[in-house]
Amino acid sequence: MMAAIAWLVVRPRLVFAGAVVLVAVVILGGTYFAGRDEGARSVTDAIERQDARAEAEADGARRDVRQCADRGGVWDVATGTCE
Repeated sequence: MMAAIAWLVVRPRLVFAGAVVLVAVVILGGTYFAGRDEGARSVTDAIERQDARAEAEADGARRDVRQCADRGGVWDVATGTCE
């Protein structure tokens, strides 16, 4: 233990440089993980928006087919129209 204390006293610049490097690694690591989480969140949000649009379009198409049948028409799948 005394040898470690003596080493720290004799080499204060090296200890200071080590502390600076440790702080830099902690800051850079935190920044990296925060950016990674933000990127994942933005991708997830984009996928959820795309899913919501697809669901709305499918509901609209389903409604069009039902309305066609309610009017006594026949839905043409190839053209997407009611005849």
